[in-house]
Amino acid sequence: MIRFDPHIPLALWLPLAIAAAALLVVYAIRSQDRLTGTRRTKVLGLMTVCLVLPLLLLLNPIWIQRTPPPPGKPLLTVLVDQSASMGTVDGNGLGYSRIDVARHAAKAIQEQLGEKYELRFRAFSETSHSFEPSTIDQLEADGGETNFAASIEKVLGEDRPPGQAVLVLSDGIDTSSTNTIALQKTAQRANALSTPLFVRPLGTQQGVRDLQVSLPQSQQLAFSNQRVPITLRLAHSFPETQKVSVTLKADSETIEERVVNLLPHTPAEETFYVEPDASGLFRYQLSAASIDGEVTELNNSATVLLRVIDQPVAVLLLEGKPYWDTKFLIRTLANDPSVALTSVVQMAPGRFLQRQLEPAKRAEEGSTSESESVDKATSVPQNEWKIHREAPDVLADGEFLSQFQIIILGRNTEAYLNDKTLRQLKSWVSSSEGSLVCFRGSPASQLTQELGAFDADRLG
Repeated sequence: MIRFDPHIPLALWLPLAIAAAALLVVYAIRSQDRLTGTRRTKVLGLMTVCLVLPLLLLLNPIWIQRTPPPPGKPLLTVLVDQSASMGTVDGNGLGYSRIDVARHAAKAIQEQLGEKYELRFRAFSETSHSFEPSTIDQLEADGGETNFAASIEKVLGEDRPPGQAVLVLSDGIDTSSTNTIALQKTAQRANALSTPLFVRPLGTQQGVRDLQVSLPQSQQLAFSNQRVPITLRLAHSFPETQKVSVTLKADSETIEERVVNLLPHTPAEETFYVEPDASGLFRYQLSAASIDGEVTELNNSATVLLRVIDQPVAVLLLEGKPYWDTKFLIRTLANDPSVALTSVVQMAPGRFLQRQLEPAKRAEEGSTSESESVDKATSVPQNEWKIHREAPDVLADGEFLSQFQIIILGRNTEAYLNDKTLRQLKSWVSSSEGSLVCFRGSPASQLTQELGAFDADRLG
């Protein structure tokens, strides 16, 4: 099959073709007396070819041949929302709950597309899980929140030659603590895998009355006897002002209770303060009393973990080159008595300088003038220097990494990252609950498969 994709608009190509044909006709008439017989025929034929060929090239003809599809059925994953709001009885105006409509749609998909597609069914709320089509009637709207990013991310596998698609049956937007960037990354990954995402919205314009409690940070780090703020976010969909009782508890002990006025459809924030006097891991629960007519109470509470320490925070800074801004960052961290800094900088190929700055030593240096203390903060005694010949030696030692709470990756850190060190980093983030900071953006210009999986897992 031939398809044309013109290089110029047809509105311009058509006058050119008419003008070329007119010129050819005029020449043919005027050349009757000068050229006769076979010679005239050959000249007119050559002129016709010279005029038609450029016009044909401007039309840009393309030969299209349909290739047979790869063997196997394309995969269609159906995600059914089972958050509590799906229990709302509006059913697109028919008196059914939204989960009933989702069940009916899933059954219809099974009947109509079962022979053409490989179908997989998953239910999701905070997390997702698979279910058999025969058990779809057992789905209940009992989830606490709607987490689109994590649910869709879980079904995106490797590239399938027959193709794959995702259909989402849901009644609302993402209500989890996942930010917009995570949703964008999920959409970008789906686009990279050529996986189309289809969403069928359920429900009518009837508002779902619900109160949701969330925390900007579910984990915090503080020092003993430090006054720590805990910010609570309250979002609701009630059309009138509500008074809500909010309680802060440590385990089962009530620390503070207050009444909050919530304006119609307006989110609010409340800040509580705690001041632990000992080191350790503390669990605080913030909960809001239920409101009459609320669709669910499952999302009326949130938990924050506060790790209290009485020792300086151990920080490991890795840099690929001795940049000037790295020097200022080292000075800033070195002057903070709550930070124990270890820096590793590549000074030359095959030469990685490790320096360790202890808070106690910096405190002694603080007795000098400010300018001298800044210089001494980045000048470590000779016996605290260490030279590495191979960059991966720094991250490959699990025992060495275990002493740090924060690892900072700077620019040109590809030299430190290979498959072995990335696995070690993932293990460190998972087991020690440490924080990995890429303070100049992506730690590498090109993401390897191992580094890409590290990013997809959202570790650090």
